[in-house]
Amino acid sequence: MDKRNYDILSIVNRVSEGQAMTRCQASRNVVKFIEEFSTADKVYLVTKFYEGGDLVSYLDRLGVKQFSEDDARQIVA
Repeated sequence: MDKRNYDILSIVNRVSEGQAMTRCQASRNVVKFIEEFSTADKVYLVTKFYEGGDLVSYLDRLGVKQFSEDDARQIVA
């Protein structure tokens, strides 16, 4: 992930993507997190590989081009 796409948050409130994924590992719906590392301009997340692709690929196969915030909320839940 490109760090330039992140909003700047205070150090106290900032939670890394890796920390967030670690906190969700009990869920069977969250990809298994292995490691996070970064360079000056990128953040890398190492996860277990799952066949079938990501959510964007899945929605593309279904022909979904956009969906409402309510639909997104249901997917995340």
